Amino acid sequence: MNLIDLTTNFFHNSNSKLKKIMRYQTAQRNSCRKTQMLQKDIIKLIQANKGKHSISEVAMNNQIEREIYGLLDKKSQKESKQRIIERTKINMLQKMCIKQIYQDLKDIILLKGFTIGENRYQVDIDLLARSDFSKTGEKLENLGFMKMGYDHKNKEHYHHLSYGKKYDSYTVHIELHHQIEQRNSPFKFNISSKDIVKDKIGNLNIKRLDNEALLIHICTHTSYDHMYVTGIKGLIDIKKYLDERHVDWNKIVSKSKEWGCETYVYHVLNLSKELLNAKVPGYIIKQLEQCVNKKDLLFLNYIKKNIVTTRNVKILNIERWILRLFFSKNLKQAWNILIDGLSIRF
Repeated sequence: MNLIDLTTNFFHNSNSKLKKIMRYQTAQRNSCRKTQMLQKDIIKLIQANKGKHSISEVAMNNQIEREIYGLLDKKSQKESKQRIIERTKINMLQKMCIKQIYQDLKDIILLKGFTIGENRYQVDIDLLARSDFSKTGEKLENLGFMKMGYDHKNKEHYHHLSYGKKYDSYTVHIELHHQIEQRNSPFKFNISSKDIVKDKIGNLNIKRLDNEALLIHICTHTSYDHMYVTGIKGLIDIKKYLDERHVDWNKIVSKSKEWGCETYVYHVLNLSKELLNAKVPGYIIKQLEQCVNKKDLLFLNYIKKNIVTTRNVKILNIERWILRLFFSKNLKQAWNILIDGLSIRF
């Protein structure tokens, strides 16, 4: 599915205002205005995803961006070229840093990002230290990565710490995780050595989550961690991932149940299938649907509107905290979420 088909499908299945736009476009399909209407839809999709890491992530990579290049006006074409150049520079620096890190930290696990797709644009490098978290941080500092962000002052409130290293006008950001899920998450990733595989990104030897654990992580990261505020990006990740990789669907179901995140996995996979026609078997959707938590599902159905929201990020973060508090599993979790929210900056 190219971005034109993706956009058409996306707008057709979105809120009522966007459906009206889509119905009008459908009525014009056979007219000379077809290209103009498609361009407007694509621009609206990009605008709905502004500020969600990067506008360029709507297109995800250079290949897909080229598909829509001819439909854009000259100003947008110039911006598109610049984004591709900037993305390429950042990706090259990030891969250079990953190579440097793996020379000293051979047991580190690379999360998301390049493990989803080699040419995928990413804002930062996510790493998981399964042991000796403090020593791993010290080694990153020895490699020239400096502590960054508010999380170092409130370590107990975060599931990762931030580091950065400057290269001229660019900074390579790293998030070093001591666990995959958020501190007060309603689910728990019990990652074992069986869930870790060796892989290559170009000529780089890395370790990553296996196909099933990685897919589950993308689902929970899109739904619970980000609450869909990164827009359609997470769903495109799922779509492209399933186009290119084989997964053991029975393992997806069993691991989701074991880790307590079956509702979140169900919701993202179902949305990806509905909006983007992702290759998710219907029987898997039904199996996961049978074991969803109704309270979690209510929460997810409410926040899915964030896929097309243009609201201020700070407002979204405050809402995210309030929703997590309201939908917490028990008093202990609610108390921890309350303390976390009062202790950090949005």
